[in-house]
Amino acid sequence: MLCAALVGPFGDLEMREGDRRKLGSIMATEVCKRVEGGEIEGASMSLFAALQLPSNKTTLNHVWNRGSSVKNYQPQQHSLSASDLSTVQTINMFTAQAIVGGTPPHYSLKRAHGILNTVAWGVLLPIGVIIARYLNQCTESLWFYIHVLLQMIGYVLGAIGWALGMRLHALTSASHKVHQNMGIGLFVLGLVQMFALCLRPNKDHKLRRYWNVYHHSIGYTIILLGIINIFEGLKILSPGGNWKSGYAASLILMVILSLILEAITWIRCIKQRRYDGLQ
Repeated sequence: MLCAALVGPFGDLEMREGDRRKLGSIMATEVCKRVEGGEIEGASMSLFAALQLPSNKTTLNHVWNRGSSVKNYQPQQHSLSASDLSTVQTINMFTAQAIVGGTPPHYSLKRAHGILNTVAWGVLLPIGVIIARYLNQCTESLWFYIHVLLQMIGYVLGAIGWALGMRLHALTSASHKVHQNMGIGLFVLGLVQMFALCLRPNKDHKLRRYWNVYHHSIGYTIILLGIINIFEGLKILSPGGNWKSGYAASLILMVILSLILEAITWIRCIKQRRYDGLQ
């Protein structure tokens, strides 16, 4: 059995005379300010705790943080954003030495999850849609194979990223309902969209019109939800640096490219109609 002491300010905790004994092993060591009614605000406290480490383990990974409030003498959990998990230490409980720094828990897994899903749902799939919409008039069948290839690679990478996200949820028990539900929805819609390749009727088939509606509506829904969920994930991870602005810039470039190609497509369509009218 090993003992550790943590010292830190509890600015949100109020203590009344006679309440110290209710805190058990928590001992107030310094009183910063007294107010009327015997209340104490801004007390600095030493917390003593007995820790049972697993067998053959002498180190403890510790995150220095505090909750935003105290309720019923219970400190509330701190936030789980990247910035809140950035101050970490590895403490050797036998030598009392600490290694400052390191990375937040499951950092590599979170990074892989974010990169895979951003590339899959936010880059490859939109590019595949752009190719299908604007290059089908330029090539006979090459656009189709490129479109299918990009969509399949994007979905496989997205499925791997989704699986990593489920693993993260199991390891951390973090609750990000909106992000999780949108991720599950994307995975299911992507799976349904993959069946479109198997169900694709010939161009002259009477059901081809309905297949086009099904394929296009689900495809654009996936693109929209994917982009929204990427920004939702970036908000959760708070990666810092230029990750969010970098993806936003790439998204703007794809939108500009789409607008240019859309204008070219309409110009060609109008010219073709005028030419057909003269025949």
